[in-house]
This record gives sequence, structure tokens and C-alpha cells, in this order.
Amino acid sequence: MLRYETEANVLISIDLQNGFTVIAMARWDNERKKYYATLRLRDNTVEKWDLIEEAANVIMESDMKSIKRDMAQYVTKLLTTGFFKKYIDRYEYELKCFDKGLETIEAEAEKASDIDDFIKNWTTCKFEEDDCDEIPSCIHCDNYDECLNKANDAACGHEAFRDCIVGCGYDSMEDFWECNGI
Repeated sequence: MLRYETEANVLISIDLQNGFTVIAMARWDNERKKYYATLRLRDNTVEKWDLIEEAANVIMESDMKSIKRDMAQYVTKLLTTGFFKKYIDRYEYELKCFDKGLETIEAEAEKASDIDDFIKNWTTCKFEEDDCDEIPSCIHCDNYDECLNKANDAACGHEAFRDCIVGCGYDSMEDFWECNGI
């Protein structure tokens, strides 16, 4: 059986009325005969709690009857002084980072689809239909790297050939083909 540690024996949730909620968690320390409270913040639309480092393990001079009220008053005091602005700004920045990361992942997925098309246009695929039933995309093929390398080599070779021809008496690839009867 796994060991556990009690992180809090009193927990309250406080809606800040600005789209964010704070949870205040307190645990009783028998040795010191005091409560220690920790606050966490979250956007009401996202299930991600963020630690408020400057409000971690705050000593609360409370007893069992008043701890919830005292934590609520503490959060109210912090809210009225603008304490949470820094953490709300950080939270919103993290959400923007997550959104940007998602855009990047989606772009990579789209790029992977473009690479599949690139391979199909520049090289003969090494996939043998007898090897398996169906592969949903080139990326899942055992021959993906080999095909991509050949496609890149073919593309680089074509580009080098084109660059060599254009500038050596020919204005364009079309000019080269026309002058050489191709």
C-alpha cells in the first residue's frame, strides 16, 4: 500500500467574482498548535489549480471553529489589496502559452500531412501493400525515414540543377527546356 500524507484537513473554495476562484487549504500542526494555510488559484473555465507561492504555509492564528472564516477574511484582504493580480496575470500568460503550443502541435500535424504529399510527389513509396492492411499516413510507415530522405535528396538535386541552369545563359528552367529541345 502507498503511504500518504495529509496535506489539509480544512478546505474552502472562494469565488473572487472576477472569473477566478481561490481554494484555501489549512492543516493543523500538532507540535506548534497552529494552522498553516496554502492558497491555490484557478480560472473558473479551466480545471488547473496554480499554487500561490507567496501564500503557501501561511500561519493562521485560528482554532477549529474559526479557521474557515479566518481564511475567507485573509483571502478577502489579499483581494482588496490587489495581491492576486500577479498570479492572475501569470495564469492568463500560461493559458496563452498552452494555446500557442496547441497551435504549434496542430501546425506540425498539418506539416506532417504536407510531408506525406511531398513524399508521394517526389519518390516511389517503399510501402508494400502485402506488409499490412492499411497505414493511415506515411508517418506510421516503417519506411518513412527512407522515403523522406530520398524525397529530400530528389528535391535538393532538382533545386541544385535548376539553380545551376538558371544563371548560366538561361533566364529560367522553361528557357533551358526550350533551348535544348526538351
